[in-house]
Amino acid sequence: MTRERTRSTPAGSPEVGWSRRQRAVAGTVAALLSLGLLVAALTPPGRHQLALSFTHRPAAFTELYLAPEGPVAQTTGATTVVRFGIRSHETQNTDFTYRVVLSDGVRQAAAQGRVLLRVGEAQDLQVRVATRNLHWKRFDVVLVDRTERLTWIRTQTNEVTQ
Repeated sequence: MTRERTRSTPAGSPEVGWSRRQRAVAGTVAALLSLGLLVAALTPPGRHQLALSFTHRPAAFTELYLAPEGPVAQTTGATTVVRFGIRSHETQNTDFTYRVVLSDGVRQAAAQGRVLLRVGEAQDLQVRVATRNLHWKRFDVVLVDRTERLTWIRTQTNEVTQ
């Protein structure tokens, strides 16, 4: 004795399950998604985007710091030597343009230079700025076309002889 299974539904209620049209649409969507993933995995930009999505990439950045022996080496009436350092944590060798600006609040004196750093490399710099008797109160070191900035303000406790 075998029993047949039948689906019993209350009168007027829709039958449970997907219609042929719904199955066709779902199959088409699944096929298109699979094709898109295959194309993404086979093209260089697609592989790069997948790698960004599934692997941890360290953030690239640059350190800008005061020299350990002090930010001002010497100050005379005509020049001031500013000491600072740059350390690259970028993903490729980078050519940095820096600008050192000394200011008394009204007038400024500046010097600019460039340094090429390999990934992970640091460079301590001494930059001579022609101050021409400028009694500066602060200096700024800026990496041109970047966001890194270093500001040092002269106080009574860190006064240097002029």
